Amino acid sequence: MRLLLSLVIGLLLLAPIPAPVGAQTDSTEATFWESVRDSKTPAELEAYLKAYPQGKFAPLARIRLKSLKSGAIPAEKAGTAFKPLEKQITVRLGFAKNDPSKGWMGAKISNLTTVFQAAFKLKDLTGVLIVSVAKEGPADRAGIAAGNIVVAVGGTPVANPQTLARLVAERGSDEDLTFKLVQLAKTPAELMQILHRKASESTDGVLANSVAQIYARGNLVPKDAKEAFRFYKLAAQKGHAGAMTDLGFMYERGKGVAKDEAEAVRWYRKAAEKGHVVAMTNLGNRYRSGQGIAKDMTQAHHWWKKAASMGNAAAMNNLGAMYYWGKGVEKNAVKAGQLFKKCTSKGSPQCMQALGWLHDKGDGVEKDSRKAADLMFRALKAGDIKTRQRMLTQSESWSLAFRHAFQLRMKQAGIYNGTVDGKFGPATKTAINSLVANAAKKKQAPRTKAAPSSVVDDVLKDMPKLEKLEKLK
Repeated sequence: MRLLLSLVIGLLLLAPIPAPVGAQTDSTEATFWESVRDSKTPAELEAYLKAYPQGKFAPLARIRLKSLKSGAIPAEKAGTAFKPLEKQITVRLGFAKNDPSKGWMGAKISNLTTVFQAAFKLKDLTGVLIVSVAKEGPADRAGIAAGNIVVAVGGTPVANPQTLARLVAERGSDEDLTFKLVQLAKTPAELMQILHRKASESTDGVLANSVAQIYARGNLVPKDAKEAFRFYKLAAQKGHAGAMTDLGFMYERGKGVAKDEAEAVRWYRKAAEKGHVVAMTNLGNRYRSGQGIAKDMTQAHHWWKKAASMGNAAAMNNLGAMYYWGKGVEKNAVKAGQLFKKCTSKGSPQCMQALGWLHDKGDGVEKDSRKAADLMFRALKAGDIKTRQRMLTQSESWSLAFRHAFQLRMKQAGIYNGTVDGKFGPATKTAINSLVANAAKKKQAPRTKAAPSSVVDDVLKDMPKLEKLEKLK
């Protein structure tokens, strides 16, 4: 039982949080040059030369500028560059797959960020950004494209994705709906070129970080890890702590760049020292694992404690495991339980299952099988795969009272109709699987918010093997 207990809590030290060298200025210049090298606007080449009069590409810039001014290369006349324009498009709606009675436009949407507004000097514009459109879907057939901004639907102003989604859903399929749009560039590719140039010109790294996220998430353009890395690095060099964290993650996982644990640690440290909470947690993870730096549980505790004090659930979970097992600190089950409670309140499934185990055993917290059952139910409802695996394969390591309470909890939720006998047979396992499957369906729904730069997961990879070892004793 001691071994099984270690399986549930002892390894609940989190995997690195993606959020996902040297201070070379060449990459910043190269990014700027790539955005203007084929420009037919003299002012854009002049902007590059002003920023880098002795730059690596300055001779080429002067040659092209001279050709444009002499007429050897037709220059874009002043005032002929594409300007943002308003247009109205009527869309014949399709039907939502999950509810045929509701309308569907076939587009992924997002908030119009203040960064995007600033880049195009649209501070007074409110609307919703079209991130991508489904091929041959209603929006695509009508001519709506990625990069368009929806400012009104059917005459009603649209300020956020929720409003747009509601207005579309309220209409039935095969109904016509008029969209008022603002188009910022002729194509998504041209839009990205504008963002490239403005990101290079910016001094604070915020826009470069946004461009990196576009490439990392596949918004507006297909996913491109190398381009994401390039712009995260540009933003990090301009001092953006979030970009430093994501850059560290890309080095750690080898995404868009060769894997380099030491570089990952270096960038995590830079971001952590600037107060970035995810970087603090990741740096603590590196000290715990000894990857890219010498293992040091005291330092791991230091950074996790700082991150936990700022509300990071992953750091709270790690600290809870440290205190429960006395790894680098004096063993304290009560303190572990308190930390697990805090991160459970933040919605962490890993903390829910750890706290559930403690409640079932009465270790550091009051013994309460019903609370334990509710916590495991919530972790499953959140779609946690590890919790599902434990309930399916290791239910006997939990008390009979817990198993009764867990079956009753599922029966109350209307997903289990079997006998409340504490035996996890086919009916119980089917209900457990349905909980996780329902969570997965919800995650597949269209997103209206940008995905977080970090993910949280536990690393109980050896659980099945260790369970078998205990049975052999």
